[in-house]
Amino acid sequence: MNKKRPEYKIQWTKSYAMFIIPPEQRVPNTPQAKAKFDKRVMRIKAEMAESPFFFVISPILVNEKCEAVDGDARIEAAKQLNIEIGYVVVPGLTVNDAIAKANYEGDKWRKEERMESFTKQEKMDYVVATEFVTKYPELNLDKSAKGALILLTDNTWNCMGKFQNGNLKVTNYANACEVMDKIRRVGQVYNDEKIYRYHFIYAFYLICKHPTFNFEHFLVRLKTNKDIKGARPKDMLKDCSRMETYLNALGDINNHGVNSKSPNYIPIHEIMALRYAEEERLKEEARTKTESVPQTEGNYA
Repeated sequence: MNKKRPEYKIQWTKSYAMFIIPPEQRVPNTPQAKAKFDKRVMRIKAEMAESPFFFVISPILVNEKCEAVDGDARIEAAKQLNIEIGYVVVPGLTVNDAIAKANYEGDKWRKEERMESFTKQEKMDYVVATEFVTKYPELNLDKSAKGALILLTDNTWNCMGKFQNGNLKVTNYANACEVMDKIRRVGQVYNDEKIYRYHFIYAFYLICKHPTFNFEHFLVRLKTNKDIKGARPKDMLKDCSRMETYLNALGDINNHGVNSKSPNYIPIHEIMALRYAEEERLKEEARTKTESVPQTEGNYA
């Protein structure tokens, strides 16, 4: 006999103080965290103003202790607007349940909100990642998350999936900062927000891995006004939209006016091979991890 599914009813109140925010869901006491929270509240207030059915579609979930396991920003937005809050009591509900719900709903939870939630739970890799994107605010998480994650994890495989599922592992913080400092210096010469997006970050991350790449030499080449293939070096980046075209342009800029025998010259085929070398490195790492997992003997149906 099938167990009857519980029925949950939306209740309404303007008693905002009745809701308890669990410690792991509270906003950290830092100016950056408070600024991000206020930004979320402003966005939600705008959504509430547009839809009279906001809490019918997205009620606050609380457990029997009236702990609001998700929705702290919605509660604050409703309080500021002085409107009723719709909420549903789900006995036994925990913060982990709310995270699982958000993961299931996918894009309904913005990357910034996901980062904030895991940071509140004091998951150290997310705390470190938050420090990184705070240090480099050019990295808009909703547009540049994958680029930031590649730098922090030194891994292009499923870094976004691991981030979303709470399994982020930061392994490359110092080098990530070093690469971002260089990208900032590129930005002083070539002022375009696209250099803080995934495709440029990935290409630059790869060329920095080449053993003979000299950033100071590259920067000198970037600043020159002499034409390369009919365009100034920095103008060559304008028409790039994919990692491969950025990588090719970075190579052309690096080699512009450089003798092929110079230690600063990097053959273009070596530059374009960087991506495939990276894929082989990751495949080998994955193979090594698989081989290190103990095998259990037995018969399986």
